[in-house]
Amino acid sequence: MSKKILSRFRKSQQAAVTTTNEQILNFSLTLQETNIIMQGLGELPAKVSIEIINKIQMQAKPQLDKNTPSTTPEPEKKPDIPVKAGK
Repeated sequence: MSKKILSRFRKSQQAAVTTTNEQILNFSLTLQETNIIMQGLGELPAKVSIEIINKIQMQAKPQLDKNTPSTTPEPEKKPDIPVKAGK
């Protein structure tokens, strides 16, 4: 194996090890800010960015579903018609 290939292999192994032991960070971002980050990640090669894109989408979906009004229209309400008492 050439030194260059071996070096890449070692770096990829180190990256795999560090990702399992890394500290978790939480961020509060607007939808617009999140979309900007997603666009930036989309510019990177998929082999580098796909995991984090999926992770962001998985975490965002429940929040977006919770805050999105239902797309099912409510049944139309009929106006109350007063009932007249018999004579």
